[in-house]
Amino acid sequence: MVHDIFTMVTSPILTYSSMVWWPRVKNISRMELSKLQRLACLAITGAMKTTPTAAIEVLLRLSPLHVMTEAEALAGICRLMCNKQWRPKSTNSGHTTKISGHGTHPTDGN
Repeated sequence: MVHDIFTMVTSPILTYSSMVWWPRVKNISRMELSKLQRLACLAITGAMKTTPTAAIEVLLRLSPLHVMTEAEALAGICRLMCNKQWRPKSTNSGHTTKISGHGTHPTDGN
């Protein structure tokens, strides 16, 4: 039941509007997200405190939250670009850096 709550409620709440705050994941929030995921993994499995987080994540087939956050951000940006609602002012700062390595348009095939 804890697994279902984490995957269906908590993760979507945490990744909601991630295209706005994803740059923060690169430095500060990554540790906070990791701690939260570890707490959830331990609650789901009942494993000992010394069990490595990565091992529990593999057993539960969970991606790290910082990876999920960046994936949600990229999906949101691509969705806005496809709907012609993404209007970046520059391509080398802030939120627009997420898309710089993925081609100019999500449907380009890059």
